[in-house]
Amino acid sequence: MKKVRLLIVLLCLVSLLPTANYFINQKSEQIKKQQRELLENKLTYWENIVVESPTYRDAYVQKAIINMQLGVKPKAQEFLRLALELDPGWSVPLQLQELLP
Repeated sequence: MKKVRLLIVLLCLVSLLPTANYFINQKSEQIKKQQRELLENKLTYWENIVVESPTYRDAYVQKAIINMQLGVKPKAQEFLRLALELDPGWSVPLQLQELLP
């Protein structure tokens, strides 16, 4: 009788796995969405800095890093190019360019 009860409990637990997996996936998607929104907010911040100080090289690097994190590599490359135009001897943009294919 104990084995039957144990088997029933195990079957009940196993039947809950798809539901648990669904909720885990939902939470994961929610976290990804929040991370993307945070990155987009940071990008807006740095865009405003560039408007105020268009020669601030670090702002372009920050925009490049955020675009890399967002997966927008062409924009990242463009911002690194702009940072190098402002300061050709600065090694940071060159190091970041090596991370881009």
